[in-house]
Amino acid sequence: MLVAIQEEPLATIDQLAEKTGISKPTVAKRLKLLEGNLPKERVGNHPEGRYFTVTPKINNKAIGLEYFGVICEISKAGDIKRIEKLVDVHPYTQYRARCFGKQNGLFLQFRIPAGTKPLLIELLDELQNMNYLGGYTQLPPEKEPPVYTTLSIKGWNPTKMSWDFDWDRWLESKIRKRDVIIEKQKGNALEWIMKKDVHIIHEVMGGARRKNLEIIQALNRKGVDITPQTFSRRYKMIQQECFNGYRTNFDPTIFDVYNSVIITGNGDRKCLRNLRDRLVSNPIPFASTLRVSDDHLFWYLRLQSLHLSNVLARLHGALDDMSVYVLDYSSSLAYYVWPEAFDGEQRRWKTGHAFIVDEPLNAIK
Repeated sequence: MLVAIQEEPLATIDQLAEKTGISKPTVAKRLKLLEGNLPKERVGNHPEGRYFTVTPKINNKAIGLEYFGVICEISKAGDIKRIEKLVDVHPYTQYRARCFGKQNGLFLQFRIPAGTKPLLIELLDELQNMNYLGGYTQLPPEKEPPVYTTLSIKGWNPTKMSWDFDWDRWLESKIRKRDVIIEKQKGNALEWIMKKDVHIIHEVMGGARRKNLEIIQALNRKGVDITPQTFSRRYKMIQQECFNGYRTNFDPTIFDVYNSVIITGNGDRKCLRNLRDRLVSNPIPFASTLRVSDDHLFWYLRLQSLHLSNVLARLHGALDDMSVYVLDYSSSLAYYVWPEAFDGEQRRWKTGHAFIVDEPLNAIK
């Protein structure tokens, strides 16, 4: 069932029964167990008992947002908690996790309104002036859409309780150029998007497999009134322009993939492009996010220790200035798009200095 859901994240019970050969009553019963409870309102961690979740791949450009990533050097445990409190209340946080490696501190990701990068840098500079940060390293901006892979349980060996994957064979495999299709982030949903639509995006990020009625009821409980007819129409528009499809995320504790790392470095542009194309053409069976910007590589990976050693050994010879950061999964949090950051009347994201810089800073003073 999990393989079938990964291949078709929004498959219905009827479709899953047909793909797996399992009876519909059994599929329905097992799905209820596998899906567990709903996630917290703003934070996207997997609650206990939830084996997987299906989430949309947000088309940042279409909704007027852009990616901003940074690794912050923080030496004191108290300062780490202080910065975590700040990003918890920041309106545009996407993800945070404690990291250890070349720099110890926090790995932070934001979805920010296009053109507001200087404000984030000002916020970081102020935190450094206050001696909460020892320094920070900006990650290169996205010049091309990132490549995502998800945990594929087709590679899981239940007898060995490990993953069967040959990195040498993968790196030597032929790239099938016909399969190298990277989704471009395009469109301009800001021409029609409303605050209710942002509420829908927020709610779908908490679980995209729910029925429309369940999502509508969740919206109504938050004071967002929307009829089934309006929801169906607006959701279709959101799916077409604001999402680049869906992905299935498994709880890493189930398959022993606690190890999350970030690998950065510079290398030959052709070599890095081939790595990206190979990942698109023949995805690895582990959750990862690869960003290639000219001669710079950023690769987030979640995999077993044995496989971590293998990939590091092979990348070390191909990259200059390679840096490795180990992420603490237990402290990581993912955040949904926050509707209150959107000005429905002006049809734009709030970009004021007070909103992006001053108010988050005041939360830790």
